[in-house]
Amino acid sequence: KNDTGIKIADFGFARRVHTPRSLTTRCGTPTYVAPEILKNIPHDQSVDLWSIGIIAYVLLVGYPPFMEDDHKTLFRKIRVGSFTFPEEDWSNISAEAKNFISTLLVADPLNRLTAAEALKSPWITSCSDEDLRECHLSDSHDSIRSTRSLQKDRVLIKTKSGTIKPVWLEKGYPAKRDVTDEFSTGNPLAVQ
Repeated sequence: KNDTGIKIADFGFARRVHTPRSLTTRCGTPTYVAPEILKNIPHDQSVDLWSIGIIAYVLLVGYPPFMEDDHKTLFRKIRVGSFTFPEEDWSNISAEAKNFISTLLVADPLNRLTAAEALKSPWITSCSDEDLRECHLSDSHDSIRSTRSLQKDRVLIKTKSGTIKPVWLEKGYPAKRDVTDEFSTGNPLAVQ
């Protein structure tokens, strides 16, 4: 079964970058957010390369490289780029794939691969269409589903007064505290 079709979605915060390091909005999904966003420094498309590293990691083993019970610890690890390739899950993954991920998940965006460099990575250039057709993501998919059930998610809800407010979900129930100041500055969603 060919299950390698991938769609990346949720570009609600996407912006076109005209000048390097010109974006300042602090937004994103906690496990995918780049260090420079957490450090509140101007950023650019390099944050997308960080996220591609996270996506590649998840697709290969079914869980993200940064996963903690609390966001303070999670964000601390992301800020310094502290992650591993646990042997029990990564023993059958190529050195080229690990190198691709390692060169994208670099805390300093100036040392991170650019999009052009990522496309020239041996892991990317060595894959033929036939190789991709033979690749199956079913094992990762099952792991992703079980991992997602353990994670806390940030979602946006509309309150009775009509305002939009982010809350953390734990075991399917909204938290009873406003977390706006913890992660997002400004209105996270434009209401029309």
